[in-house]
Amino acid sequence: MKKFSVALPDELYDAVTERAALEGINISDVVRDTLAREFAFKPHRTIGEVAMEAIRAGATNQQTLAHVHKLFPDSNASAASIAWYRMTLRKEGEAVPTDREAKVAAKWP
Repeated sequence: MKKFSVALPDELYDAVTERAALEGINISDVVRDTLAREFAFKPHRTIGEVAMEAIRAGATNQQTLAHVHKLFPDSNASAASIAWYRMTLRKEGEAVPTDREAKVAAKWP
């Protein structure tokens, strides 16, 4: 991935900052996703988004970690970070299974 900096008019900077706050993401993600849509590229997904998608789909922590490492080979994701994502989803009220329940159900590919 390449990095660059750009100067923005105050109004545009304010709009980007507001969007980031509303979506709970950082400014770089807003700019990257907006450019991706403009140029018809697949929007960037974060490790957290990938992990939470797999957990919601019924993956175990081990399956989720393997999936994250497949998509992000240079990632430092660990079993502990995957467990944190699962716990966070559950804490936020999402009906995701525990790791033990996911192992029993075994419905993720």
